[in-house]
Amino acid sequence: MKRNLMTSIGAAALATALAGPASAAPADPLAANTQYTVLVKKMNGDGSTTLVDSANATTDADGKLTFNFTTMPTRPDTNFIVFEVKDTNSTVRQGIAPAPPENDPNLLGINNLSTVQTKALLAAAAEAGSDDPIMMAYALTLLRTPSATPGDATIIGKLGKGAIIGGFEAFLTDPAKGNVSTEGLAKLKECLIYNEAAGAKTLRDFTESFYNANAASSDAAADEEMQKAGGFMAEMFMDAAKCANIDLGLINAAHNAAGDAAEAIEDPPGTPIMTGLSPAVQIAIEQAMSTFHKRIAIVKVSGEYNKALAALNASGDERNRFLAAVSDVATAMGAVESQYAGFYVDPQAYADAHNSGDVAAAQADIDAAYQTVWNDFMTAMASTDDDIIAMTEKVVAGFRFSPGQLPGGFGKFMNSEGQSVNWPIPQTVMVSWLGDLMSGGGTFSYLNNRDDTTIPEWVKWMGNCTKAADFAPVCAQFGLTWDGNNCVGLQPDQPTCEQNSAFMWSGSNCQVRAEMLGSSACQGPSYYDASSGKCVLMGQMKDSCSGAGGTWTTARTDYASMPAEMGAFRDLLALQEDINIIDFERMSIWQGAGANPTGAEEAAAKLAFEQKLASIKNKIAATTNGTTSITAEQKAAIVKLIMQPSMD
Repeated sequence: MKRNLMTSIGAAALATALAGPASAAPADPLAANTQYTVLVKKMNGDGSTTLVDSANATTDADGKLTFNFTTMPTRPDTNFIVFEVKDTNSTVRQGIAPAPPENDPNLLGINNLSTVQTKALLAAAAEAGSDDPIMMAYALTLLRTPSATPGDATIIGKLGKGAIIGGFEAFLTDPAKGNVSTEGLAKLKECLIYNEAAGAKTLRDFTESFYNANAASSDAAADEEMQKAGGFMAEMFMDAAKCANIDLGLINAAHNAAGDAAEAIEDPPGTPIMTGLSPAVQIAIEQAMSTFHKRIAIVKVSGEYNKALAALNASGDERNRFLAAVSDVATAMGAVESQYAGFYVDPQAYADAHNSGDVAAAQADIDAAYQTVWNDFMTAMASTDDDIIAMTEKVVAGFRFSPGQLPGGFGKFMNSEGQSVNWPIPQTVMVSWLGDLMSGGGTFSYLNNRDDTTIPEWVKWMGNCTKAADFAPVCAQFGLTWDGNNCVGLQPDQPTCEQNSAFMWSGSNCQVRAEMLGSSACQGPSYYDASSGKCVLMGQMKDSCSGAGGTWTTARTDYASMPAEMGAFRDLLALQEDINIIDFERMSIWQGAGANPTGAEEAAAKLAFEQKLASIKNKIAATTNGTTSITAEQKAAIVKLIMQPSMD
């Protein structure tokens, strides 16, 4: 057997089982029938440790070690507990776990990977002079290979201080960036260790996976359990952010800031510290960061959608189908971590066995697997055709206009595969909710207070292609000439003028009706815009407009000019367009040949995006009955659910 150590941590005297592996690691398993000393230490706030208790125990014939502790640190007295297993010469195994609440034991498995991680965490704590839970969570979840060297542990320790405290946390608390209060950051750290919300992931779940790994029936199963733990990072941070009431988008932006800070650290001066990592660790961390980005996007979307549905008091079949999709995507992400567990243990060995030695190909497979998870998630939470029909009926009834006035493709969007598919369930629920709101005497307005974010230069389809209307041929049809204002020539008297539907009497003159002039002056696929006096060429974009003889003007859609009977539905369309523009602005850093934004640029773009979304919700004016305003949470839900889901 290859089992190392299995333990249950609690506040009272506890039986602890230690069992052997060295799964995929260079260390030997614990020796059978051998005495070991187990030390329990608490980690202090300054990153140092203090011995709390110790016990001697002897392994059985299978290398299993059983012992009891009479004293165990608990929260809130300490954040972390450190375990050391010693033989007569040295420490042979180490493990670290969040301190449990009193009478609520945590589970911990100690093995070769936990030993490597603990060394890195102790180095990070010593370097930072802190037991910072965010720093600890990053180190635990990113260091996923047991082959890390002492040098790797030292580097990761320095990265913990510079990239996490100096990058992630500095971004969150910067008034010009995350603007998270000191209390908010402290709550985030607390919730990473212990979160009372039902189903919330914390570091307790991480260490429990190591316990399960040591209880596994095979080495492969053990590796899968340990790598599944590493995949918990996204859920841990998202759940902790919700617990601390921090916007989920800020966590993603802070993650980018941490990456930028890590790349900027040099040791020695002039040498990026990351280059000092051993190849296996460097590759495993790189992939773990990539996986985190994808996983956090999926968790963020599901979490934000769920919150929005709750704000709208959604219930019934649609909500149940959405929750089932969320449950399934969590299972699917765990399956990906299990499937590719061997990659994180030893990237090159995994690539040799599965990708003809091509590590990049193995990484591409992992990325593709997560893309499949995302695509399946989108399919699972798509509205049915019946959902869309029911939603459309509510919109028409609530906003009081003809079904023929709905935009083409209403209820559908283009997914990442370029396919036109039904809206996600939460978006359909939101628009149906608005329809019901309007039917019940509620109001909704936005047009008079639109957002003014500039349309990015690369957005080539938002605007108008116009050219001057040619009125001379129109006048000639009536035996008249164009004088710059109207058709002129021999003027009939008023009775004669009014007999021709193409003419109208104005003052003392007979003139060609404006609509007749416009409709005839604009040839081909175009229409006359009376407000500008120009022909609007249809089907043109910025790049093709000049070739069609027109002039391009980037502009928002003038929804106010649409038929008045469309009522507040025009406001909803305007809101959707403005939110799309804000999203386009966020994506601008990726546009252009060779675009390769830095982590700081990504963080800034995400921050500006979240800030503008928070601002635009305050421009919505809506009531439930004409007088009572909808809640701030409901406004936020409208803004969140009007956007299409994205992994960006």
